Amino acid sequence: MLGTAGLSRRKDAPRGVPMMTGWTMGIEGWLWMGAWILTLVIVVALLVWTPRRHATRETPLDILRGRLARGEISPDEYERARGLLDESTKGTDPMGPTSDRKANR
Repeated sequence: MLGTAGLSRRKDAPRGVPMMTGWTMGIEGWLWMGAWILTLVIVVALLVWTPRRHATRETPLDILRGRLARGEISPDEYERARGLLDESTKGTDPMGPTSDRKANR
């Protein structure tokens, strides 16, 4: 025997070769467990974040069209609200300034 705690020799093992007993797991076991945990975290993160990236937001006009389709508002109310939306978005360009705005400066 080597005289170390937690080590014993199997009967069929070659003489002088200790066998590990007890609840220890060695560095390789910890590395594999960490790799599997990291893999699990990455898979869960991708499953949660991917649908959020592809979600589109409804524009105010889409919401207005939906309300008309469900019968929540009349066609007259739809036209009035659409006119208000057109006025409020007129002249605004989400991509940046236009040539008209540059001329007004």
